[in-house]
Amino acid sequence: MRFGLNLKSDIMPLMIQHCLKLPAIMIALSLLASAAQPPRVPFLFEVNQGQAPSAVRYLARTKSYQVFLEDAATRVSMGGQTLTLSLQGAQRSRLLPEDALSLRTDYFVGKDSKSWHQDIKNFHSVRRAAIYPGIDQLYYGNPERLEYDFIVHPGASPAAIRLHITGGEKLRIDAKGRLIAKIGSAQFIQHAPIAYQKDPSGIRHPVAARWMLADARTARIQMALYDTSQDLIIDPEIEAVGVFGGPGKDEWVALVRSPSQQQLLAVGVTESLNYPGAVGRRGTDITVVQLDSVTLETLRIVYIGGSGTDKPLAASLYTSVVLRIVGQTDSRDFPIVNTSSGGNQSVPQPLYGGGLSDGFIVDLNISNSLFGRPTTPFVIFSTYFGGSDEDRATAVSGSMVVGETRSSDLPINSGTYSGGWDAFWVSINSYANFTPGGYIGGSGDERVRAIGFVNNLTLLAGSTTSPDLSVENAWQTRLNGPINGFIATIPYSTFTRK
Repeated sequence: MRFGLNLKSDIMPLMIQHCLKLPAIMIALSLLASAAQPPRVPFLFEVNQGQAPSAVRYLARTKSYQVFLEDAATRVSMGGQTLTLSLQGAQRSRLLPEDALSLRTDYFVGKDSKSWHQDIKNFHSVRRAAIYPGIDQLYYGNPERLEYDFIVHPGASPAAIRLHITGGEKLRIDAKGRLIAKIGSAQFIQHAPIAYQKDPSGIRHPVAARWMLADARTARIQMALYDTSQDLIIDPEIEAVGVFGGPGKDEWVALVRSPSQQQLLAVGVTESLNYPGAVGRRGTDITVVQLDSVTLETLRIVYIGGSGTDKPLAASLYTSVVLRIVGQTDSRDFPIVNTSSGGNQSVPQPLYGGGLSDGFIVDLNISNSLFGRPTTPFVIFSTYFGGSDEDRATAVSGSMVVGETRSSDLPINSGTYSGGWDAFWVSINSYANFTPGGYIGGSGDERVRAIGFVNNLTLLAGSTTSPDLSVENAWQTRLNGPINGFIATIPYSTFTRK
């Protein structure tokens, strides 16, 4: 194995400039689209098929909070706290989904495949019909916030509406006419109602409306005169402020185009589904969003993870129908599976290795037929990869996976752990056939972020703080400054290459 220290590089872009002296080196491929931001996922209501407690009929995620629609109440989870919205004196009413979307959602969460849920239907809106005589409530929204309308049909009275909110401080109405429900450091704000009626040509005619407090926890709506022979629409827009660490903290680490050019696959991390009062769901999940590459329409959303924090760090195509994702997890119940159609049906590491985190490798079948209507598990292979200390997989290309570790007992057979963070490399194909790799490191910290292939060489690129990193045929034999870049070459090609 030959190692080389690069020149005065403590960040990847500078390192790559130096590496261009090597012909055809494509180390930049691992940075492929790390800064790319896919279009926002549309606001949608998922049918509850077991991904939430049975009382929940539909659920939705916004940038700042999660929404759970039950038959008699709406629960809003904000930064780990909960507000419950109900309608005093309302009739029991069924929730009716409207405007079906072609988009589907999958949950591969937890080690037990019986708890996975696939092909979940989604809707743009949900209606509570006849909550009061002659009055409907319609929930809908956008990626920023939940919205709802009261539809007051002819002959009905909006004076019947009583919105009751519990879980926070007493309600108040501010100088702008907004209804404020404060909970902890966050505020759930319903703006002054926008009310209107439409004439036969569809033109809106505004009607004055405002919030009034019926008591410390209940608000009503006071209306100006309007035409009671026509439908009246009352629309209180909603926003949440002061929410920290909510589901809107999406991070996207890769944007991959399928070989057919028909799909874009955005890979990132989203806060785990956190139903109010549920125990053990406080982490993040791997999130894969399938987009139509022409229209950028969202076609599918897939969540993968355990009960802890699961964070993807890189992704690339392994084959034309397999997307490989690598990263780190502290979930002891991360979904582990091998349903591949040949080869070794075991997994290299079915159990968590220990320490603060393990690396992981996940393969997803992205064939059009499975994405359109899954007939077999979407996750076809997944495994932990870690030792007794902290580990993470940081880059992937073909069967080659590289990462960083503080574990001295990884299942690899080349080199030895040298202290601090060491780099590692290993090869695992989709049939779980495992080629032990090696450590790369000195007494300091090594980081590795990129993989490249030149002729029969595999090249790893990263950074080091080790003055004693073993080098051979090096451009630079000593550490210059606190952090330098490095390139390591593995002089044989036993890996599936991309």
